Amino acid sequence: MKQLPVKQKLLPGHVTKEETNFLRFCHLVQKVAPQAVRCLFDREFPPSNLEEIIKKNLTMLMDLKKKRIISAAQWKLLLPYGKQSASMDFDTTLMICLVRHLTTIKPLSGDYDQTPPDTDISLGADLARIKHYRNYLAHCMEGNREIDTKRFHDWWETISKAISRIGGQELEHECNNLLNANLDSSLMEVYRDILLKDLEQKELKEEIENMRKQLQDPLLPHQREIVRDIVEQWRIDDQKFVDTNASKFLYKTLETNNVAIITGSPGSGKSFTAKHVLLCLEKEGFDIMSMGSVSGILTTLSRTKRQAFFVDNLCGKFNISVNDIEEWERNREEINRIFSNPLTKCVFACRLQIYKDPEFENLKLQKIKVCNLSGSQHLSLSEKTTIGQAFLDQSQLNSINQETITQSECFPLLCSLHSTQTHEFNVHYFEKPVLFFTKELDDLKLTHNKLKYACIVLCVLFNDKIDSYQFGASAEDRFRIEMVLEECGINNSIPKKFILSHFESMVGTYFCKTESGYKSIHDYMFCIFCSHVSTSMLNVVIEHADSEVLSDLAYLESLGDISFLYAINIPKVYEDIFFARIVKDLLDGRSLYVFSAYQMKYKEYRLKLVSLLQTLTDDINSLNGDVSPLYSSSQYGHIEIVEVLIDKGANVNQHDKSGKTALYAASGNGHEDVIDLLLRNGADVNLCNVDGHSPLYAASLNGNKSCVDNLLRKGADVDHSENDAFPPLYGASHEGYTEIAKYLVSKGANVNKCTSKGFSPLFIASKGGHDAIVRILLENGANVNQSDYIGRSSLYTASFFGHIKCVEFLIRNGADLNSCSSDGTPLYTAAYHGSREIAELLLKSGANINLCRYTDGFSPLCAASFNGRKSCVQLLLDSGADINKANYNGLSPLYMASQEGKREEAAMLVDRGANINSCSNYGFTPLLVACKNGNDGVVDVLLKGGADISICDKSGQSVLHIASLCGRKSCISRLLKENVDVNKRNKDGATSLYISSSIGKSEIVEILLDHGANINQPDKEGKSPLYISCNAGHLSVVKILLD
Repeated sequence: MKQLPVKQKLLPGHVTKEETNFLRFCHLVQKVAPQAVRCLFDREFPPSNLEEIIKKNLTMLMDLKKKRIISAAQWKLLLPYGKQSASMDFDTTLMICLVRHLTTIKPLSGDYDQTPPDTDISLGADLARIKHYRNYLAHCMEGNREIDTKRFHDWWETISKAISRIGGQELEHECNNLLNANLDSSLMEVYRDILLKDLEQKELKEEIENMRKQLQDPLLPHQREIVRDIVEQWRIDDQKFVDTNASKFLYKTLETNNVAIITGSPGSGKSFTAKHVLLCLEKEGFDIMSMGSVSGILTTLSRTKRQAFFVDNLCGKFNISVNDIEEWERNREEINRIFSNPLTKCVFACRLQIYKDPEFENLKLQKIKVCNLSGSQHLSLSEKTTIGQAFLDQSQLNSINQETITQSECFPLLCSLHSTQTHEFNVHYFEKPVLFFTKELDDLKLTHNKLKYACIVLCVLFNDKIDSYQFGASAEDRFRIEMVLEECGINNSIPKKFILSHFESMVGTYFCKTESGYKSIHDYMFCIFCSHVSTSMLNVVIEHADSEVLSDLAYLESLGDISFLYAINIPKVYEDIFFARIVKDLLDGRSLYVFSAYQMKYKEYRLKLVSLLQTLTDDINSLNGDVSPLYSSSQYGHIEIVEVLIDKGANVNQHDKSGKTALYAASGNGHEDVIDLLLRNGADVNLCNVDGHSPLYAASLNGNKSCVDNLLRKGADVDHSENDAFPPLYGASHEGYTEIAKYLVSKGANVNKCTSKGFSPLFIASKGGHDAIVRILLENGANVNQSDYIGRSSLYTASFFGHIKCVEFLIRNGADLNSCSSDGTPLYTAAYHGSREIAELLLKSGANINLCRYTDGFSPLCAASFNGRKSCVQLLLDSGADINKANYNGLSPLYMASQEGKREEAAMLVDRGANINSCSNYGFTPLLVACKNGNDGVVDVLLKGGADISICDKSGQSVLHIASLCGRKSCISRLLKENVDVNKRNKDGATSLYISSSIGKSEIVEILLDHGANINQPDKEGKSPLYISCNAGHLSVVKILLD
């Protein structure tokens, strides 16, 4: 049996007064308090109706389980197998959790996780007190098990009163009896068992809590530290940021949109501008972080926190990244959900040549707002001059020709880099920066700084990623490092730490630090590095550079002219060495970099590669890395390559390591000639990827009509999918490709084929507002009332997203106007989102105006009032909505408008005769809740409408008590003008002055005293405002009261 630590044991006959206090208080909190909680719970959730209530709130409960607020063990108690739920089985934590989340019982502060002030005697506050002291006992099980006499009496009074208010007179007597009971030996043994059990539970809870905290933060602790360091560097850099029209445009865009793209030429200020805007969002409460890719966002996304993400070099730095494109396509649904999440903002920086690439257009990002620094948001001469002033002396700036400033798109970068360089000011740096840096690197290579130049060579070979932790860890990397040192005339046995120290010495000049090591200070600088190193050590670059470097930046001079950007020029005499490296990459499974290379767009290069492939003697199917050669070449439509690969024996039906097939790739990208070639050579037209999607789905999803036709003619199954994946018609319906959807239907596509979650083509077309497809599907027998896994119909989703034409078609075809999911009816969601036209259409068609959402009993009028949808409130009232229809907790439309501070909606409801003094189940009126939340405008409306200022809640708190407790100064002033009773006392005898004094609200104390508050009025225990403010240490209040 588990033992208490020796020094903590509580043995009969050896118990101090302080230990007795602890044990007595332990019994009160762990044995008596749960009885009170259960009394309240059974009042709120009558045992006879508990099963029904749980089912009605199942969606919310599932969400609490996902967030780990409800544990797996508690979930089994809520939904026990083979029997009904019973509250007697629920533990105290579960009961408090359900009261907290399924009722409106809350402390006046709204926060269960903070200890409420003594003046808050609401039921929610009492539950919070019990929760607090239960947690206290759990945390002190391995610590000090003593409570001194003063603390004991204070705590006992607090908890016993809470128990009495919640549980009534019977439990009050039990508290009194326990206070005076003798602790005999048998009772002591019971307490020992309690403590042992609690200790075991505490240890388990601590483990769970640690896991929960780690799970709640999307970042691991070391990742969070890295993010802090990165953002701190942003703040330092931002001190020299100059606000421009572009930065204002981007910020304004994010006010009304969740996502934006910033594009422009290298060095135009894309990243600098994006980071500045994210820092502005940080001041608004967003948790900001930089991600390397979209997948980084998906893995760090929080459901409850406001987050703002920055992704630099979206879809590649120098060349379009196939991996990034496929990653986006693979996660499109999740990405779209992120973009529609009001808690999330995303800024993507993208190079202009990437943004203009046809492959980028396939991402279908046309609806995303773009800030183009090389276009409409380009920097003016005035803005560039101001940027120059932030980094240069005025005399230096004056020496630069204005034409140079105007024509240089990378002027912001040059200014920034200049401030970190050690060289003296030279105007040629701004006029011809490439030549300037080239000369610097020449000097570095030829002087005693050879090790620094070796670092630059290594930066090129390692693709601008120097990992301090893994530097030289592998045999291949050690060979590359030693080879570079020898090429530079340096002893190759020097320690790796010494080499890294030279990277460190160039931070700010040529390099910057990353979370794991070093990289070039800017991609522009990396291009210069590549150009210079390839000029002096081309054979080293060709043979040993990272495959991605050659894929992005290598260019055969024999192909013709080349701009500087593609910096590694391969002369004719080096082509044999270059193609030998290509063979090595193929044999090593790096075919993705071979077939996605920039040079592949040139037919002459492809023909050279064909000749090379024909010489290979290895089994072509053994060359598959993460992506097979056949898949890569099919994806890009390089038919010459596909043909030679098939001739060399490539398996046309082989899945690569990521589960993709060549036919799927060709179909998704619209390469008909490749499709024909693959099918002629035995490709299975219905072979799906491992995720279950067919080639026909890929063609349908991407709008390739001729490919769809081709595949169907070649025998594709029009409905084929596997593993519960989406069928082809769903893909066309999702993206709004009307002609393809129509064609698939004409070929016999099942218009009612759903996934296991109930998503049908009609549902997804209605969601996207593709009315032409909705019409086609309905005309061909689509089930208009098919619903998804939580009961949402196509009419609901069309109403939710505000697609009126779709709503019209659906109603005309017999859609159930009153179908009700856990999220409500079509009318409910239209009212909530303010879609007046749709709400009007639904009402004219016969929708039940008072049908409530079954999870909480909210009516459409409640929804519109809550969300401030004035026009919908007016429409519903004009159409006969029950103006006083309250939800399960007694919350009326006027209450909801008052709670949320919706002044115009509240005024409209008052003018139409809403019961201005209607109370919730907990005694709160619209005026009480408006005062609690400080909604001054609504308070004014209610008072002018005749609200009764004398009504109190169930704990005896008046509107002035509530406003004082919540610090609502302007509301208090308005109430006092209405001659509210300034000396009214609550059930504990506390006045508003007493409450304000207890929580240190000095300004409110002054206002109350100016309006006749009795300065000496004590509470029921005889404590005066002066006493309570002294005891709480509120010196400013004490001074006012004494003066």
